[in-house]
Amino acid sequence: MPPRGVAPDLVRVVEGVRGKVSVTSELRIRFDYGHVAPWVTIAGREVRAVAGPDALWLRASAPHEEMGGEILSGFTLSEGERVPFVLTWSPSYGERPVAVDGLQAVDDTDRFWLDWAGGIGFDGRFQDAVYRSLLTLKGLTYEPSGGIVAAATTSLPETLGGSRNWDYRYCWLRDSTFTLGAPVGAGLHEEASAWQQWVLRAVAGDPADAQIMYGLDGTRRLPEYELPWLPGYEGVSPVRIGNDAAGQVQGAYQAGCSPSRTWVGPRGSSLWRGVGNCSTGSQGACKRPGRGLTTGYGSRAGRGSTSSTPR
Repeated sequence: MPPRGVAPDLVRVVEGVRGKVSVTSELRIRFDYGHVAPWVTIAGREVRAVAGPDALWLRASAPHEEMGGEILSGFTLSEGERVPFVLTWSPSYGERPVAVDGLQAVDDTDRFWLDWAGGIGFDGRFQDAVYRSLLTLKGLTYEPSGGIVAAATTSLPETLGGSRNWDYRYCWLRDSTFTLGAPVGAGLHEEASAWQQWVLRAVAGDPADAQIMYGLDGTRRLPEYELPWLPGYEGVSPVRIGNDAAGQVQGAYQAGCSPSRTWVGPRGSSLWRGVGNCSTGSQGACKRPGRGLTTGYGSRAGRGSTSSTPR
């Protein structure tokens, strides 16, 4: 994915290495976690798929046709040729998103990551592993808000056949705080500054109401529900969306979330006073009954629950 412009784009490029080959691309679009088939219209080399509030636009130099609920794109590829496919999301009620040059987008993506990696100030041991880890952490950062997601997945079980398959596509305060120690240590202060702004927005209000986790944009309410039409990874169900752990008290967990651990910037600013409020809320959470370092079902302030499981 290239760095986001006005709309998010996904780019794939098919390249002919040698000889000549016939290629068929198959695209099956389903919205609402695979539940809703869209209404599809094709105009020349552009496809528009709409369902409810969502729209996807497929653009390519190859011709398209709809058949059996799929979008097929057939073409012949010769040695040295490159055919880009660009898939763009937009609100279905919005204007048609501006088309991007797929090949240029790939070059821009390479340049973005090379420039970013050039700012890493680390020359110690295991440099390749450190760079790769920092790239992963950057990839888990939602640039518009500065939030850092715990994982890009939901409902992958901790063990095959097990029931611990939670939705991790959210920001845990303590995890993010400790995570930021890595980029800060490598001189990447921009990410730390963005996260500081995110956390201060997320915990705004009464410090006593601070949660252990939030949405990428700072959303507080993360209701959990199941998707019965999906079988789950290797048959492990249910598939879960949302995470009820947002409403739990984990005193020891929240005590470790103080943004002062990775603060970047002057400590006499109004933002620093916000950090103090956040830390006060964390300390207060330690004095309330909770689940310690674990998360599970049951009462909000259950203590010693045998059903508690790490999330």
